[in-house]
Amino acid sequence: MTSEWGGNYAKTIVELMSVLARENKVLYVDYQFTLKDMAMALLGKSQAPVSRMLGWKKRLQQVKTADNHNVFLLSPPPIIPVAFLPDGGLYRLLLRINGRIIAHAVKKAIRRANMQDDLIHINAFNPAMGEVTAFRFGEKQLIYHCYDEIEAAAWLKKHGGKHERVFMKQAHAVITTSEGLYRKKSPMTNRCFLVKNAVNFDLFRTGFIDRTSTNDKRIGYIGSIDDRLDYELLEHLFTTLPDYQFDFVGRHDYEKGRKLLQQFPNVKLHGPHPVNSLPGFLRAFTAGIIPFAINDFNKGIYPLKINEYLAAGLPVVMTHFAIVDEFRPVASIAENKEDFRALLIKEMTENTSEKQEARIKFAAENSWEARVEQISGIVLQLDQEIR
Repeated sequence: MTSEWGGNYAKTIVELMSVLARENKVLYVDYQFTLKDMAMALLGKSQAPVSRMLGWKKRLQQVKTADNHNVFLLSPPPIIPVAFLPDGGLYRLLLRINGRIIAHAVKKAIRRANMQDDLIHINAFNPAMGEVTAFRFGEKQLIYHCYDEIEAAAWLKKHGGKHERVFMKQAHAVITTSEGLYRKKSPMTNRCFLVKNAVNFDLFRTGFIDRTSTNDKRIGYIGSIDDRLDYELLEHLFTTLPDYQFDFVGRHDYEKGRKLLQQFPNVKLHGPHPVNSLPGFLRAFTAGIIPFAINDFNKGIYPLKINEYLAAGLPVVMTHFAIVDEFRPVASIAENKEDFRALLIKEMTENTSEKQEARIKFAAENSWEARVEQISGIVLQLDQEIR
């Protein structure tokens, strides 16, 4: 996996595995930290589960999901850092060694969890590791879960694209999370499916309050402050709407962006917060925004936050960063910064009970439970096709 199980933000694969765990055994292989990561953690410069990585504590543990189901969580041993190397003999050799390290730990965990039968291996956006561990666990199905455009991801594009092309041919199927990814990946694999991101509806529905008669002007963004955001657009909003407050809830992954936001008196940075606390922020917002820049990476995004906002009944304005036309009945899509400002004012001043209900209904139809039903259908289809 490329995502840690814990943390202060929602993650697609974690949400899916949590729902799957209600009726299935799930082994989640946590983020594969490198020896460099471990050294930085020992020096106190970053965080990593060093004791479990080194086997001082049990690497395999059982954790509870939010609705009290069990997931086996494996903290694998540290691997060799290879991403900085050029493609070639040394890179390939070390990658294969990393594959053996992870495969050995996973096989051991599978035996301890008694999961050898009818095993389905889902690789979440880690095609390099997928390529070197494919079919090493006795899996009857191998599925690649692709949720971002790897060739446009700064941290993965050096090697990611070539590994993804190979791995998509190894896998029985590819599941994409957005229309943009589906259109791009479909020609590269025999079986490609679209299972869009979703929302923990029961949780985010608690963020609803009636906003039809409020005079508040409090604009919210939930998500990372990173290089996906359109900072020129944001600066335009901050300066032309000085009587509006803009709240940002999430990690600060981009120092330049964080410093820019801190310059404005009507901007408040709340930092990261546990997912369960986010509805409390939504109740304080008057509208939610998705101010993503228009670029190759963002074209592949189906943002988790859109359905989170909608579940709380919030008016939503976003840029036209991807194929997002399905949201037009319940959200506004801006083509430029002036349009974004105008639509934001319009959404807030023309909010109605009927619009709130439509947003909530739309989000309810995009639950993680509905997405797991889609994935279950794909698994059944593969059972028939790859016998």
